[in-house]
Amino acid sequence: MPVPSLRRARRRRPRWNTVAEEAQVLGVARTLTSATRLLDVMRLLPPQDGIGVSYTINPGSAFADGLAEYFTGRGGRLLSWREATRRSFDLAVACAVHPSMRRLDAPLMVMPHGAGYNRLVVESTGEPGVPAGLSRRELTRWGRVLPAVIGVSHADQIGRLRQICPRAVPRAQLIGDYCWERITHSLGRRDLYRAGMGVGAGRRLVVINSTWSEHSLLGRHPDLPLKLVTALPADEFAVALVLHPNVWIRHSRQRVFARLRREMDAGLLVLPPEEGWRAR
Repeated sequence: MPVPSLRRARRRRPRWNTVAEEAQVLGVARTLTSATRLLDVMRLLPPQDGIGVSYTINPGSAFADGLAEYFTGRGGRLLSWREATRRSFDLAVACAVHPSMRRLDAPLMVMPHGAGYNRLVVESTGEPGVPAGLSRRELTRWGRVLPAVIGVSHADQIGRLRQICPRAVPRAQLIGDYCWERITHSLGRRDLYRAGMGVGAGRRLVVINSTWSEHSLLGRHPDLPLKLVTALPADEFAVALVLHPNVWIRHSRQRVFARLRREMDAGLLVLPPEEGWRAR
């Protein structure tokens, strides 16, 4: 997955730096979903290349609780949004676009935080039938395209962008899908992953995927995990539940586990929000 060239803005090297950082990149997150994808991408910028990396939380999302702890718990250098908007960066990277990101003094690269641009969120786009991340409301301000690069995972998405926001097409760049690449490269470790989940040879793994909101699979069928885990023979099947991170953020980790206590006692495997949803 190619990475745009850094601007390499001229600035005085801080005298307190032990290791030289010739460029500064800012990772911008709004939700845990976008933050997990962001960390995957930022790992492509090794410090050996003289690149300093910081993170900030773009405020305003209803699903931002716990983000600060998520970054600091992984050793990330976290800046407040106020501090981030007062500094200059050579590049800003976000896996969810928002018009307020125009306040950043940096070329902005945006990319999807899921499998392409497919979510229909009228509250964000202002247009029914327009996927989030490609709308004019999100990508433009007073007729000016905000991102310097709009990363897409498939060429077909450029065609969709041409229909929705043609002015932004010159900024679109086919960058691939890092999560898909990680999955394909990990196929050889499939048995190790199964063993780590306690799913030995001879058992089939049944996975329940549910997004968030009352219209989601779990919202419409809250008894499905219990039905499956109690109906399938435990010596032949293992049942795992993968929930959208927004479910965990909205209802808290404690309440999610409390809600699933009977299911987990019956053998349900629950994947953590920091990892489970990536493949989705």
